[in-house]
Amino acid sequence: MASEQNWMSGPAGWLQGLGSLVPGGYDAAMRLGARSTIEPLFAALRSRLVGRRVRATVAGRDIALTVTDVRARFDPLGAILGQADDVSFTAEDVEFGGVQAAHLVVRADNVHTRVGINPVLVAAPIHVEVTTDWEQVNALLSQQDVDFRLEPCGVGRVRVRPRTRVRRGWFESTVGVEEGRVVLTPDAMGWGRFVRRRFSGRRPIPVPTSLGPGVRIIEAGTDGTIVTAVIRIDQWSVEYGRLLSLSSRSSTSTRR
Repeated sequence: MASEQNWMSGPAGWLQGLGSLVPGGYDAAMRLGARSTIEPLFAALRSRLVGRRVRATVAGRDIALTVTDVRARFDPLGAILGQADDVSFTAEDVEFGGVQAAHLVVRADNVHTRVGINPVLVAAPIHVEVTTDWEQVNALLSQQDVDFRLEPCGVGRVRVRPRTRVRRGWFESTVGVEEGRVVLTPDAMGWGRFVRRRFSGRRPIPVPTSLGPGVRIIEAGTDGTIVTAVIRIDQWSVEYGRLLSLSSRSSTSTRR
């Protein structure tokens, strides 16, 4: 007796499976006002993911997070064409590549469907806002084998110290972003607790924060307690079925 095939692996099974994830089924969703498959898709994601711990693989690295909200707006013509507006996704307790973040907000632009036997959801670009603390920032830096650590010293400012306590020297700098990377612009230096010299005109020092092709940091800052960064992904795509598998499996994979 042949084993039953997973609906997501069939060439057209994603449509039947999509209906099974919406209360009343796909036909009921259409009768209630859905004008294309993209509306039941987001309804299914919202009903099955919000409040749930999700594990996936992004760009070859494991990620785990708790989804707190999934939103999208549809207009009549755009929905027929497989488009969605004002798409956002929020999560908390994020773990990615051994680093944790307290909060994550994803906003996707130009969200549309690439039509085919297995439809693909496409967004270009995506902006990801990450909120974390200094302990996690330094954990990320240690993964890059840098020999310094950062300490907050005011809004938009950090104090840079060597990881070894043999040297007590430090310098202060403002935090900025240039060409997709975080940079530190020194404007003071000191020893121990005392500022020895203030200066200006120093060239920015790049922090190793390269994220790969098509991905770059566009904003970075701190209020003195928490750290925020905004990452731009030029384009991201995932098959409908693979995206829906987040609600039926403990892990899945997406691609840029």
